[in-house]
Amino acid sequence: QEDMRFCPGPEMVSRLFFWLALCLLWAGNLDARITQSPRYKVVGTEKNVTLNCHQTNNHGVMYWYRQDLSHELTLIYYSVGAGITAKGDGADGYSVSRSNTKNFALTLESETPSQTSVYFCASSESTAF
Repeated sequence: QEDMRFCPGPEMVSRLFFWLALCLLWAGNLDARITQSPRYKVVGTEKNVTLNCHQTNNHGVMYWYRQDLSHELTLIYYSVGAGITAKGDGADGYSVSRSNTKNFALTLESETPSQTSVYFCASSESTAF
């Protein structure tokens, strides 16, 4: 009998990883004052995706980070107040909106496999660079 084992090719593995890896984690524990929505998101390529962050701490500064397979956090954007945003090192392919103190939205423009990551939102009372 012939041994018929399934061995996915690199393209299939890449697609599978892309579909499964684009997820969001809730920032913090059960009493967290920051929430991200949607909590998990799996999308196809070439579609805009907006991730929302809401904080009840009344912090002036908010951040969006991504964490890749290398486990390094990369700052995408930050905001020091409503309507005031600045790019981090990984801002290409992203845009943000902060219409008020509590909300900071991140949009992945034309989602690509290179944007497959875990995304984190954070807030602080003041900047600490």
